[in-house]
Amino acid sequence: MYSGSFDIFFVVESWLTADKINDPLLDPKSQYTIYRHDRIVRSGGGVCAFVARKYMSVDLNRPIPDSCTHTEVVGFQLNVGHTALNLINVYRTPGSLALTTFARLK
Repeated sequence: MYSGSFDIFFVVESWLTADKINDPLLDPKSQYTIYRHDRIVRSGGGVCAFVARKYMSVDLNRPIPDSCTHTEVVGFQLNVGHTALNLINVYRTPGSLALTTFARLK
């Protein structure tokens, strides 16, 4: 990750928090745009996506219903040429019901 040779990469179990800012990858001036959803309720978890700034991307910014406490989602739209791709990173905690969780995300 630190070599800068990746254009896009996704992370689950990121363990990021609002006060974690001492990592070079998280620096706003880094070569990546970062989309993240930190776990709020307890420690650990969280998902994020890193997109090289050479690409045009926009946060999908879809709110997660309060009933989906066991699901973490982050997504962005990547514009490449005349094509727009929606890319999503989802983490569902072990033991949660997958079909119930995804039905609530409609």
